[in-house]
Amino acid sequence: MTILEELPNQKRTGEDYGDVDQQPQNATTGGCPLLTKVIVIDGMAVVQGMRKPPWIKTCAQWADHFTATLDSKIKEYSEIHLVFDRYDLPSSLKEATRERRQGGKPPTIYHVEDNTPVGKVSAKQHQR
Repeated sequence: MTILEELPNQKRTGEDYGDVDQQPQNATTGGCPLLTKVIVIDGMAVVQGMRKPPWIKTCAQWADHFTATLDSKIKEYSEIHLVFDRYDLPSSLKEATRERRQGGKPPTIYHVEDNTPVGKVSAKQHQR
C-alpha cells in the first residue's frame, strides 16, 4: 500500500521510513499525527480587498499594511504560499489585454521606492 493510499487511522513511525528526516508530512510520531495546514493566497486579491487607511502616505507604509493584513489571515497555517501574477509574459492574456487597452501607446513605467507617495492612489472600498 503506498503512502497516498494509507488510511488516516494507520500509525507509522520514523522506523518505517528508515530515516526520521524523510518522513512524509502525514506520518505520525508517538501516536500524534504530524499535520501541516497549508494556504495559497492570491496576493493581488488581498491588495484589492484592502482598505487604504488615511495614515498610509508611502509605498513602505502600504507594504506594512499589506503585511499586517496578511498576518491576520494566516495565523492558523503552518505553511503559506503567496502568489502574484506575472505581468512580463509576452504571450499572456494579460499582455494582450494591456496592449489592446493602450491603443498602441507606449506603457507607463513607474519607478517605485519605499518613499514613493501613494496619497492619490485609492484602494477599492468594500462594504463590510
